[in-house]
Amino acid sequence: MTTAMTSDPAFHRALAGVVSGVLGAPVRIGAVREDAPGPRGESVWCSMYDRRMGNGFGGASPNEEAIVSEIRRRMAERTTPLLVAFDGRSGSGKSTLASRVAARVAGRVVEGDDFHAGGTDADWDRRTVAEKVADCIDWRRLRIEAIEPLRSGRNAAWRPFNFETGVGLAAHTVGCGPAAVIVLDGAYSSRPVLADLLDLPVLVEASNEAVRRQRLIAREGADFMARWHALWDAAEEYYFTHVRPRSSFDMVVISD
Repeated sequence: MTTAMTSDPAFHRALAGVVSGVLGAPVRIGAVREDAPGPRGESVWCSMYDRRMGNGFGGASPNEEAIVSEIRRRMAERTTPLLVAFDGRSGSGKSTLASRVAARVAGRVVEGDDFHAGGTDADWDRRTVAEKVADCIDWRRLRIEAIEPLRSGRNAAWRPFNFETGVGLAAHTVGCGPAAVIVLDGAYSSRPVLADLLDLPVLVEASNEAVRRQRLIAREGADFMARWHALWDAAEEYYFTHVRPRSSFDMVVISD
C-alpha cells in the first residue's frame, strides 16, 4: 500500500516517540482533553487512553505486549501513521485492550460507535443480517471525517452519534490531532470497506462466552441486553463467519 508522506511536525514528533521513546511512559503529543460530551458548540478531544485506566497502567498482559511489539516492528521503517483496528464481538474486551495499547504507543483512539448510523429497533429488525452489518456504521463519514485525515497526518473532527436521544448527531465536536498510531475501536471496525486504509486488523475474542455476556449485562442491564442479543447476535455471527472470518485478521488475541 502506498501512502503520501506527511510533513506535519506534530506527526513526526509522534512518530519519533513511537519508534524511539515509547519503551517507558507513554508519549503524549499536544493538548489532550477528556472526551466527555461538552455543551453545545464545544469541541472536545479524542483521548490517547481510556479514562477507565486512571493514571497508571498496571501489569501489561501478554496480549498487550504482543500487539505493542507488532506495532513497534511495523513502525520502525514507516513514515506515515499506522491504523490499527480492534474488532470483536460486543463484550469481548476490545475497548479496554485498545485503550491500553494506545497509551503505550502514544496513539489516538477513534471510537467506532461515534459513527453509529442510528435507527429504531423496529428499523433494524426489518433488515437482514447482511444489511445490519453493512448499515450499522456510517462508513463513509467514518472514513472521510476521521480515518483519512488522521492517516495522512492531519487533524480530524466529527460530531458523534447522539446516544442520549437516539437520533442524529450530538451538538459537540470531537477533535483528534495527528499521531503516529491511530487506533480504531469497535465491532465491525475491520469491515472490507476500510481494507485499503487498515494496516493492522486485530480480532479480540473473549475466553469464555458466559463471561462475555455477563460483562454486557453488568454494563447495560439485563433487559436491554435481552433485546440487544435478539437483534444483533445473528449479525455478529454473520460478520465473523462470512465477512471477516478469524483467519482474515493479522492478529487474534484472547481476552480474560
